[in-house]
Order: sequence, then structure tokens, then C-alpha cells
Amino acid sequence: MRRKILDPMNNQIEVLKVPWYPQQDIEWMCMVNSIKMCLEYMKNTYNNRIIRDIVPNMSIEEIMKITNTRRFTGTVVDSHLIKNLNSNIEGIIFSLDEEVNMNKLGAKVEKGIPSIVIYNCQFLTYGIRGAGHAGVIIGTTENDIIINNPWLGSEYFISHEVFAPAWKGGKMIQNQLVDLPVDERSAEKIAYNWIRSTIGNIPHVGTPVKKGEIWNVPVHVNYPRVFKDITTERPQKLRFMSFKNIGEVKIDAIKGLIVDKPTFYQVQHKISENLTLVQKTVQKALVKVGANYFAELPFPSHMHTPLLDVLSWLLVNDRIDVSVDFEQINEEERKKYQQNIDLLTKYGLVEIEGNIITPGNYLIEIESRGKNYHERLSKALSFFFERGYEEIDSIYQVVGPYLTLSSICYERSFEYGGVLPQEYSEIESVFMETYRTEIKRIKLPRYLVQLEAVNILESKTIGGKISWSANENLFNKMCSETDILEPIAGLIEG
Repeated sequence: MRRKILDPMNNQIEVLKVPWYPQQDIEWMCMVNSIKMCLEYMKNTYNNRIIRDIVPNMSIEEIMKITNTRRFTGTVVDSHLIKNLNSNIEGIIFSLDEEVNMNKLGAKVEKGIPSIVIYNCQFLTYGIRGAGHAGVIIGTTENDIIINNPWLGSEYFISHEVFAPAWKGGKMIQNQLVDLPVDERSAEKIAYNWIRSTIGNIPHVGTPVKKGEIWNVPVHVNYPRVFKDITTERPQKLRFMSFKNIGEVKIDAIKGLIVDKPTFYQVQHKISENLTLVQKTVQKALVKVGANYFAELPFPSHMHTPLLDVLSWLLVNDRIDVSVDFEQINEEERKKYQQNIDLLTKYGLVEIEGNIITPGNYLIEIESRGKNYHERLSKALSFFFERGYEEIDSIYQVVGPYLTLSSICYERSFEYGGVLPQEYSEIESVFMETYRTEIKRIKLPRYLVQLEAVNILESKTIGGKISWSANENLFNKMCSETDILEPIAGLIEG
């Protein structure tokens, strides 16, 4: 039921033998993983056999369902959560207790019972206000608590002095009474309580601003990125992506009533928009500096690539007569080809006169320097990638899965602040969120090998495991594209 570990001063202490379940950095699953830790402990380790026999085996997905947890905004912690847990899990009595101190936590540990605590992890790590976070108390000493933290790792020591303000700070907001008319602190409390009970434990409130008789309270999200050491599989760094003003709660300053508020789906959409902004911005910078590399990749015959078709046709046949050559294709397809022709015209690769499409000055120059059609097409693509990186959706049509895979590695490295090796399983997990088809899982190793062949990615063996990472030279060039990266430069904290 207990195991011995060393504290920061190398003294041997005992903690509860609670297993650690890490949450993925793309999910707000701290409460679910904390419950999972407690269930596994009570099911397999707790010293009462009757309890062990009664407590059910539950998967993460089953716990998500009974806790109504949402991946983007976490778990609403209230009496309804406790009721659902007690209705669906036998052998354990869950309770929500806000009148708790260190002594009470220690007394529970002495009885062999772990506690789930909710605290402000970002305040704990960086001293700034952020989202609520859950962890499992597995031990206490005179000076420290020991916590299984789904983000930061197992057997994580925190001094009472450091933990107390991060733990009690959030509770103080909840326990204060609201006086009328509503002042700034009370407006913050009303908005905080509404978010906590309706949206989840992840969004948090900003500083209220009063306009007339209405308090406008901004809603922010600090989105976590956990970076793990491949050899130890332990977290080595925690950073937060700061998404400001994803919503606003409006409160009547006289009556203390909420008069307007965002919906859960609006909050979720805003978070998704910010994540997409980061991804596409990194892709633009990467495509610009890596234009020559991407142009050397094999052309995917199975993908719908009008841009490649137009360039290839002009290189081989010199001209396109839209009224003749496009006569047999349907209107929708013709429209897609015309959109790509317009893009190529914008960047000087083709010229249009009536129904006739001919090579532009840049394509003519590229033709004169290419040894064969493949080389000419690659150079034309490289030119378009470098000059037209803002047209990232059209570029995606050409290099789709290769761009998705490479941006996984480069985006993570950008967030980390340096080239970061990633395990195959981690890359596969993110890649399959985009494609969700088994055939892409089978093709994934080939894509990685091809990206390595053109020096966009590099493979290494670390601790006996194969990892993949960005090309350091290309990564440094990407990071130097400050004008392109400017929209996301201030998003990452920590």
C-alpha cells in the first residue's frame, strides 16, 4: 500500500503506492487522470480486500463519460460531479470539501486514502493566474506535500509554503460573498463561478473592465504544452500557450446578474482557432525557408493537385486553351483549376490572355535552367512555395501529409524553444488526429523516410528508441522569419 522514496534532502519517506497517469498536453484531462490514479490504487493496492473487490476497473473513456469531461475545457467540478461519481463507482465515497488544510490531507494519507486537490498549477510554476488543475496527494511531510501531477510527473515534491497560495487562492474567490452594487472583485468572482460551473476548470477570468453599468470580464485560456524526456519519459518542461480574450462575461453592476456570456462551443471554437493559427503560421514559415526541400518530395498522384497539373501541362505542351482543354471536365473541377491558375498568375508563373494560358516570365526562366521536366517542375514548385507561402491551403494540396508531419515536429520545437526529438508514437498520435484513416497509419513510416531523404526531418536513436526531429539548420532559418511568426510570437509563456 506504501512505497519508500527519497525526499529532496535524500531522506527516506513513505508515500501511498498510487500509480501515475499522465495527461497528453493536447487534452484537459487532469481530473479524469487523477480519478483514474485513485481507482487503480483502490482496486489493486488498498489494504481492504473487500474494497478492492468492489471498486470497478474503468477506462479513461468511461471516466470521461461519467464526469462529462470535455477534452478542450476539462471537467466541471461541482456537486453534480460528485453525485455522478458516487452513482457510478462502487466501493468509494467521493465528497467535495473546500474546508481543507494540510493537516487534514496528512490525516487522510495516514489512513491510506489519497486526496484529489484542485489548485492553480500555472501560479505554482510561474506565479501568474491560470487554469484550475487537479492532482493526487500521495504523501505529506513536515515541509512538503508529495503529489502525482498529471502534467509535471509522479512523486512531485512541493513545499507547503509554495503550494498554499496556489491551492487556497482559487478557493478564496469561491468562498467570498458578493455585495451589491458589484465591485471589481465581486464581478471577477461571479464570472469565475459561472465559468467553473458551466464551461470547465480550464478557462480563467481576466481583469474586469466597467463600461457604464456593466462589468465586462474577459475569458482567457492558458493552453499547456508538456515536453517529455524521451529516455526517462518524464516531463522536462511545461509551457503555456496564452490565448487571450476568447470570450467575455458581462455582469450587471447594479443587480449582479450575468447579462451575456459565451457558450461552451464558442469557447471551444476560439481555442481551436488559436491552435490552427499556430499550426498554419509555423507551416508558412517552414514552407518559405524549406521550399527547395519540399519541392524534392515525390508528387502524390492520389491527391487532387490542379496546381501541379497546370505547371506540368505548360512545361510539356506550352499552352492551355481553356475552351478546348477544359471542355470535358465538370464545372466544379474547372473552377478549382481556374483558382490555381489565378494563384500562379499572381506570382508570375503563368500569364492569361482570354482563354489562353501560357508560361509567365518566371516559368520561362525556370525552363531555361532545368535539365529535364522533373527538375523544371521541382524548381517551379520551389519558386511558388517560397513566394506564395501565404497560400498555405493550396500548398497543402500538393504536399499534404508531408506538411502535416513536418509541422508536427517543427511546431513542437518552436513551442519548446529548440529542436525537440519526438517518439514515433507521439508523432503518430497527432498525425492520426488529422487523418483518422487506417491507410494513413500504414503510410506514416514511408512519409517519415521520405522527409528524412530530403533533409526536412532527421532520425536518431535515443535511449534505444527511434526519435524524429526537425533539421536544426532549417529550424533555425524558420525561427529567423520573424515577420511571418509575429502573430504567434507572444502566445508562449514559461
